[in-house]
Amino acid sequence: QNPQLRYQYRLIGYRDEWSEWTGQAFQQYRSLPAGNYVFEVRSRGTDLQEWPAAAVRVTMLPPWYRSRMAWSGYFLVVVLLTSGSIRWANYRARQRLRELQALVDVQTKDLCQARDDLEQRVEVRTTQLRRTNQQLLTEIEQHRVTAQKLNEREQQFRSVVEDQTEMVIRFRQDGLLTFANRAFRELHHLNESDVDRFNCFTVIHPDDRERVIQKIQNLSPHQPFETDVIRVTRSDGTKDRAVWHGRAIFDADGRHCGYQAVGRIVTELFEAQQRLQESELRYRSVVEDQKEMIVRFGIDGRITFSNQAFARSYACSPEEVVGMSCYTGIHPDDLPEAKRRIARICYQHPFADMVVRIVKEDGNARWREWNGRGLFDEAGNLLGY
Repeated sequence: QNPQLRYQYRLIGYRDEWSEWTGQAFQQYRSLPAGNYVFEVRSRGTDLQEWPAAAVRVTMLPPWYRSRMAWSGYFLVVVLLTSGSIRWANYRARQRLRELQALVDVQTKDLCQARDDLEQRVEVRTTQLRRTNQQLLTEIEQHRVTAQKLNEREQQFRSVVEDQTEMVIRFRQDGLLTFANRAFRELHHLNESDVDRFNCFTVIHPDDRERVIQKIQNLSPHQPFETDVIRVTRSDGTKDRAVWHGRAIFDADGRHCGYQAVGRIVTELFEAQQRLQESELRYRSVVEDQKEMIVRFGIDGRITFSNQAFARSYACSPEEVVGMSCYTGIHPDDLPEAKRRIARICYQHPFADMVVRIVKEDGNARWREWNGRGLFDEAGNLLGY
């Protein structure tokens, strides 16, 4: 290798373009396909003068497994395998035929044996059927006795339902009653003979009727229950409120069979709740109008209620105050003592009075007196402050 020379290569038949000039005086080609090639090389010196190209003819033979001899061997192997497969298939077919013949002989013998066994089993079965028939007659008598007992229990159940103070009814989809206990009949002045001609939808207040009917029609096997508070009208025109628990009745195949409902008059309870709500509104209005600040907070210190006076002191609305910490704005020097006083509140000593400084947004501190007390349930558990 002369360092003053540069070389170019090409292998015609594989890569016809000349390579880049290089000082390497050899070239390798790997995995050349079989065929005829011409390898050419030319050189030049430092004066850039090129010498004529030298050429070498190269013939690449295919690998042995792709030679003509190998292909002949492959063909011979395929012929032998095909011939052997055919002979083996013929042998297996003859063998299978002999096996099938033996199987037919065995099955014929088995069929004869099965016929004899069947005749014997028929005789045994006939005897069993006679016994079963006798057992059925006995069971029929037992079912008759059971049905009689069920009828007696049904009468007992009906008497229990009749004596219920709550109203119990069963009705069809159009509202016609199929059963009503004494409480319902007395409320609407019905005789037992009038029940199957009475439509229970007629006693529902007109403003509630459409809603109730829609709820009833929406009942399904997946959601058979519904509860509602509705307004009802008695036969004398008196208006009542009643809570009804209704359910749709379906058979085992999911077919609708009717409806059943249990109800009771809750007029007094409803009126008591209304009076309680009115009292709460009056109490809330009194608290809201107080000039003193009133606030309630939980055990975690989060505010749950405040009146307008407290909210104004923080330039917020009462709704915005909810969730704030009750310690917001307390001077850092007064905060530990305030927490200690609140922590000492218990069922025996529910009150805590304190005077603390409140730091306003402008940085000025103002003194504020608080009169606190703990809120406890009947068991003495702390609920809040």
